[in-house]
Amino acid sequence: MLKTIFLTAIYLISLTSMGFDQNYTEYQELLQNKVKKVGHQTLVNYKEIKKNPQRLERIIKNLSAVTPKEYESWEKLEQLAFLINSYNVFTIKLIIDHYPKKSIKDIGGLFSNPWKKKFFRLLGKKNFLDNIEHNIIRKNFLEPRIHFAVNCASIGCPTLHTLPFVAHKIKEQFSDVTKNFLEDKSKNYYDSSTDTLYLSKIFKWYGDDFKKMKGISYKDFLKPYFKGFNPSSSNTDWLDYDWGLNTLP
Repeated sequence: MLKTIFLTAIYLISLTSMGFDQNYTEYQELLQNKVKKVGHQTLVNYKEIKKNPQRLERIIKNLSAVTPKEYESWEKLEQLAFLINSYNVFTIKLIIDHYPKKSIKDIGGLFSNPWKKKFFRLLGKKNFLDNIEHNIIRKNFLEPRIHFAVNCASIGCPTLHTLPFVAHKIKEQFSDVTKNFLEDKSKNYYDSSTDTLYLSKIFKWYGDDFKKMKGISYKDFLKPYFKGFNPSSSNTDWLDYDWGLNTLP
């Protein structure tokens, strides 16, 4: 009897493990084959994805099939990885649907923008990118470094990570994407001759998240990354944000 119960439990566990792929294998293959890293920047082969969209379509189908009940049954970090990957996948989908464009900002009308466009289904309803980022991730997860993980398909944005975010590695991955973004001198750098830290406007737009979520200012967060920078006395200035599409030529 006990043996039967044990075998039944193992069977049920195996069925569960055959459900949603928390390793995002298909998405990883897409990234490895269609995304190229050049220095600190990653570039996406949108042209090739549009020409052969089958893998992207399978990824989207699997993401859209996740029910709210299934999502709620996951661990917190599994939920966060799912949301970040979903945001990035559906951003690729948005570009593919309107490719070729010079910028994601070229998508949408006079009174709308691409981040508010309802063009996919996620967690049981029609959804849009701003809802994932602002109403779900920022609201429910105390992690300001998500701003270095979600990708807006633009050169000025923190780059699209070359691997899917996965729960058991996500803390390490946040460290990796943060380091990559802050070491990119086209987006952030410190000029000791003028004692000025030049920053991406990401920190202008979302810098308050560090105080709200971590209890420190974004300047204090940045201190370890820039030798000589003093949060209380150094100057800060904002770099122009490049909205050009992060596409391979």
